[in-house]
Amino acid sequence: MPTMVATQMLREAVAEVMRTDLEKDEMRLLKMHGAKAETYPLEVVELVCKRLASKPHLYEILRGSTIACPPPPPPKKKNAENEKRLAQIKRELEEREYANMVKDVRRSEIAAEGVGGMQTYKSQLGEGMSIIFSKATAFAIGYYASRTVHGVDTVHNAICGLLGLIIG
Repeated sequence: MPTMVATQMLREAVAEVMRTDLEKDEMRLLKMHGAKAETYPLEVVELVCKRLASKPHLYEILRGSTIACPPPPPPKKKNAENEKRLAQIKRELEEREYANMVKDVRRSEIAAEGVGGMQTYKSQLGEGMSIIFSKATAFAIGYYASRTVHGVDTVHNAICGLLGLIIG
């Protein structure tokens, strides 16, 4: 519960209420703080408002008062064992970051590219067979195209087939 900084008006109101007939717990609460306290909890201020004969509003009694902020807690003592562990973790993290910065970047790029699809024996054999079949097809297209245009001239047809092989 918030505490309020005591003003002269609030102290006088507390002293006046203490002179009236109060229940045991109310009197105990007021005596615990007294009429000359520096701060009062809000429950005391509310009790004063309720028990005063003039029935003032809460803002009238608190005029000029502010909320009392508690003092900051003392700084916690740092555990030496935790400090050593934290320093070790920071060193490991820095070493990991450094190793990550200086690693061979090109190696991961090559692995990602798959070296043109030639990583295994089967893929190499497949690529070789693909090239052989495409060149044979280009030769056949050149040979039969020449045969359609020039007729059956074996030398001329072979030259056109070789031209198709080179271009294709």
